[in-house]
Amino acid sequence: MTTANPLVLLIEDEPQMRRFLGATLRAHQYQVVEAAFAPDGSVVVGAALNVAEVPIFDAASGELVAALRISHPSNAARFSLPGGCIIARWLGAASVVRYPTLAQLIELAQAQVCRELTPAERTEFGLAIEKSA
Repeated sequence: MTTANPLVLLIEDEPQMRRFLGATLRAHQYQVVEAAFAPDGSVVVGAALNVAEVPIFDAASGELVAALRISHPSNAARFSLPGGCIIARWLGAASVVRYPTLAQLIELAQAQVCRELTPAERTEFGLAIEKSA
C-alpha cells in the first residue's frame, strides 16, 4: 500500500522566500499548498487540492468565513497588493477574483466569479506567460 506524500501549508508573504521554501519542500517530496494574508492582515486565503474553491479564514480566530468557488482545484492562493484581487492557481490554470472590499468579497463567495487571467494579471502575480508554438 502506498501512502500520499506529506502535505504542508506554506504561508509566506516574501515572494523569494515563498519560492525557495516551496521548491525545497517539493524537492523533498512534500505536497505544498500555499496560502496568504490579505494586505490588511484580517483574513487568510488558502487553497484546496481536491476541491474547486478558495477558503477564506478570519486571521484572528482561524475560523472559516467563506469559500469562493473557482473553476479548478488549486495549490496556491494569493492577494494582489494593495488588495482588490485574489488569484488561485494549479499547474497551468489560474483563476482570478476581483473585489472592491473584503466585506464584499465574502458576500461574493457563493457566486461563480472566475475568468482567465489577462497577461498583465499573470505578470502581477509572477506567473510565467506561456508562449504559443
